[in-house]
Amino acid sequence: MENHKHEPIVTLDGQLKCMTCGKPLEEAQEEITSLGSRLGAKELLDHMAVDGGYSAGAYENGFIVFSREKDSITEEITIVRHGLRDYRIVKRYSVREVTH
Repeated sequence: MENHKHEPIVTLDGQLKCMTCGKPLEEAQEEITSLGSRLGAKELLDHMAVDGGYSAGAYENGFIVFSREKDSITEEITIVRHGLRDYRIVKRYSVREVTH
């Protein structure tokens, strides 16, 4: 199972793992959707951010990066431009070390 693309999932106990092989992941990215217009992508991202309780934190390539903390995992959603009329909303996960 080494030669596959890891599919991230946050487990009920707050860990980030691959849905396919169960391997713990430190970071991951998944594509949520693809849209054909900048305005449509921005509008959908704004709705996702508000509905999901995300906060605006930074700009990346002209788009806002929204983030939220859940347990020891930081989730970010933003838009990535892949072509003239190809905008993709992506979600990135990163695990931060928890100090007790």
